[in-house]
Amino acid sequence: MHPVPLAVIVALCTLGCSLERPAAGIIDDDNADSILLRGPLAAGTIGDYFLRNDRLVAIVQKPGRIFGPGPYGGNLIDVGATERRDDPLNEAIPFMQLGLTANFTSVRVVDDGSAGGPAVIEAEGEDAIWDFINIQTLSPLLRYETDENGNAVGLLKFDPSADLPLSLRARYSLGKHDTHVEARYFIRNTGAVKIDLHPGFAIAMPGAVEPFTPGRGFDDPGVDLSDPLSALTMEMDTPFMAYQGDGYALGVHSVDFLDAAAVKRLAVGVVGMAVVMVGDKNLLSVLDVKGPLVLAPGEERGLGFDLVLGRDVGDVRTWVAAKSGDPTAVGELQGTVVERGGGAVPGARVALLDLQDGDVLLSFVADRDGRFGGKVPAGSYHIAADDLARLPDPGRQVTITAGAVTSMPIELAPPGHVAIEVQSANAVDQSALAFTPCRLLLIGQGYARDGGLCGPGPCTGNVPFRHGKRFELGAPTPYAAHLLHCSTGLGPEAALAVVPGKYLAVVSRGPEYDTVVRLLDVAAGATVTVAGVLHRVVDSKGYVAGDFHVHQLPSLDSVVELEQRLASVVAAGIEFFATTDHDVVSDLRPLVALLGLTDQVETIPGVEVSTIDLGHFNGYPIEPRAGMQNGDPPDWAGGRARPSPGELFDRMRLRGAEVVQVNHPRMRRSYFDAIGMKVDLEGGTIYHDPRVAPSPELMHMAPGSALFSPNFDTLEIYNGLAQGSAEAAMRDWFNLLSMGLRPTGVAVSDTHGVFNRNPGEPRTYIAAKDDRPPFASVSELLQNLKAGHVFGSSGPQLTAVLSAGDQSATFGDLLTPATLPLRLDIHVETATWYGVSAAEIFITQTYADQSGDSSTLALSPTLTLPLAGLEVTRANGGVGKIYDASVDLDALQLPEGDGWIVVRVRGVGWSLYPVCLSGGNVTFDPAATTPETFAVLSGGSEPFAFGNPIFFDRNANGVYDPPFPMR
Repeated sequence: MHPVPLAVIVALCTLGCSLERPAAGIIDDDNADSILLRGPLAAGTIGDYFLRNDRLVAIVQKPGRIFGPGPYGGNLIDVGATERRDDPLNEAIPFMQLGLTANFTSVRVVDDGSAGGPAVIEAEGEDAIWDFINIQTLSPLLRYETDENGNAVGLLKFDPSADLPLSLRARYSLGKHDTHVEARYFIRNTGAVKIDLHPGFAIAMPGAVEPFTPGRGFDDPGVDLSDPLSALTMEMDTPFMAYQGDGYALGVHSVDFLDAAAVKRLAVGVVGMAVVMVGDKNLLSVLDVKGPLVLAPGEERGLGFDLVLGRDVGDVRTWVAAKSGDPTAVGELQGTVVERGGGAVPGARVALLDLQDGDVLLSFVADRDGRFGGKVPAGSYHIAADDLARLPDPGRQVTITAGAVTSMPIELAPPGHVAIEVQSANAVDQSALAFTPCRLLLIGQGYARDGGLCGPGPCTGNVPFRHGKRFELGAPTPYAAHLLHCSTGLGPEAALAVVPGKYLAVVSRGPEYDTVVRLLDVAAGATVTVAGVLHRVVDSKGYVAGDFHVHQLPSLDSVVELEQRLASVVAAGIEFFATTDHDVVSDLRPLVALLGLTDQVETIPGVEVSTIDLGHFNGYPIEPRAGMQNGDPPDWAGGRARPSPGELFDRMRLRGAEVVQVNHPRMRRSYFDAIGMKVDLEGGTIYHDPRVAPSPELMHMAPGSALFSPNFDTLEIYNGLAQGSAEAAMRDWFNLLSMGLRPTGVAVSDTHGVFNRNPGEPRTYIAAKDDRPPFASVSELLQNLKAGHVFGSSGPQLTAVLSAGDQSATFGDLLTPATLPLRLDIHVETATWYGVSAAEIFITQTYADQSGDSSTLALSPTLTLPLAGLEVTRANGGVGKIYDASVDLDALQLPEGDGWIVVRVRGVGWSLYPVCLSGGNVTFDPAATTPETFAVLSGGSEPFAFGNPIFFDRNANGVYDPPFPMR
């Protein structure tokens, strides 16, 4: 008998058999396209490790310092369905206690699964400081302090950053047909004395998915931190959590200590991250020196969790029950969700609630045929369904019998629909019309869907249908849409499905346009169309509308899909913006091109460097680095060698940032507030208050590090329409200007959500000859920004010119007058739906006394000029308003030396609501027949704008000599 040649075997296999592909390995150029997951959270890249089967893919990060929530390699960073290839996971991070995490210095494939068993990857390393979360700098109450005998005297009974003699091993495994990946961690005491630990794991899950925990429903998991005192002692056991996405759910199941019976699992949800402490019963116990995991010298113990993929929360609960051997008797629920007189309602969410207290116990999602169901513990429940576009389902009672199948058909009322056909006249001096982006807002009485046993009225309690942070829904503003085309017939958008009822419809495109306002009465099953024309009525020629603080899904605390963010930007009339996600370098330029928006908006990549204890700082532009998780953001933590603020700003510039920006400086725990910034005008110094700021040593900086650095270019004065914080920031800004520092004051939205704070609320206008995208030179725009040739505004278009004879200057310029007086001319333009009432002029003011609540210390202008608007009809048919005022400034108003002038305008008695939703209210008259009587609007943010300083050179030496120069 002759042996069969190998070539023949290979040829036969290509015809009749399939070679087993590896289920574990290293991602390289050859396999990357078939393995790597997609989406804004996908972090895997060449050199990382993979586990895969026909159900799911999991990516384990290669070793190394890769800054983010988990600052070291070796962690799970992506998990997704093989077929969908979408990644909902940011990162899974083990920790020994809140202060120490794992630094896995080696990763290897133990078993590639080719023999038929589970694929296994192992990582090994040691404990390392978890510098992304330094709990001691979060609050003075959490600092580890001892008396003269070395005994802890505060709430925290151990040093959370102490270097411990621990070795660590992680084991990740995936069976051939599993729907879950196992993560197991083994901790060994390599020292000579016993060690107490508070171990656990953190799951970083931004807003691409909605967190669900049994009893709480769709809400942040675990302990409620809104009441700190009760949170410390509140006991909770969270055996599993689920994260519902579009068509899938990812479950997180704690398996506790591997060598002991089940223990408490305390979960805390904080800004997109669920932190699970295994074995601790409450937060107070987490701070104790005695921990639930005790390791004798040489001893090794383990803990872990499973990540399971399913269709919905019901799938996850069924899997967890089977995995944990839950003895609870179960039956099966099968049902369909259909529309009355119509077909299936795919995507409808079905909630099972406790009959007594309304706690949400389970949730299902209807498939494309409207079918839902799964295993349910035996008992009686209240069951209701919703897809957010119908009258609330009052629900019904259902009883599940052990071992039996219960059928439950659910019929929902039809929705109404709103279509939109609104064109825009985009030039002040031309009447040509086009379908361009816009925003549609429907204000109605609506029906809130935030929990409880929902009937025909607002619900209370927890969240059965949608996570409130994600959808921002609830009366009185239940529906809004940003349309890439202001027509549901031209773009990919279909008519908006809404709960039948009466609505005030407001179509807008930012403050440079008028609005289209209609009263709608939308019947079930009917479609109502909003038609009209938006006119640009504010002449912003020579300025570019920008926003330099914008978040989307890569930020842990944002819920906005990337396409949705772009739609919201262009619908608000923003022409230039920077993406500034928290510690992630995001780049939306490819998406701008893909969506055909290059003539509407230009964007640059950037990052918000988000320190936990010293505030946040934007850097832009910063190019994302290929092959690096999170685009390789600047590392602000640095392990045990953290950079000082000045060194951090240098590090941001080395990453390419042309602009370094101090964000919301006087908001709580932001830069100036966090360091207790003080000024000594006469001494020419700026310094931090050691009674307020954590010590440099506590933050792992070099001893004696300066916490104030002037090495920044822009300063957020006006953030998110918060005029109180603008007053506080201006006090600091005026001091800096008077000391010779010249940061540009900017206005930014700091938008994280979908509707309630839009891009451009407020915005920064940059002077530019090339004022429409695509721009010839982005670098020139940034140079004008840094030079102060800008004004910040929630709407009003502001011009201020300071002149003397034939010399003149505007924002950011220096005027060298030959004689006095100086003439200041102010020009403002607005739409008619808002206005301004006064111009305030500040001349070289300083505020050496920083005592008191800075947010309530209002500024007193040097001069105030009343403003009265004159309506003007534009060539395009729209109507706007213009305001003009002038004043002569002589030696009585001006200082003897050089100085500066800042102009701001306010609209006292005017409101930006409802185009800007912040702070607004509405009362309804359902019987009314006009928009004005149906919805009576009140509150809201008042119009506000400020210019950057105009400097004057009274000593005529050609430069600005500050009255209190820095030394």
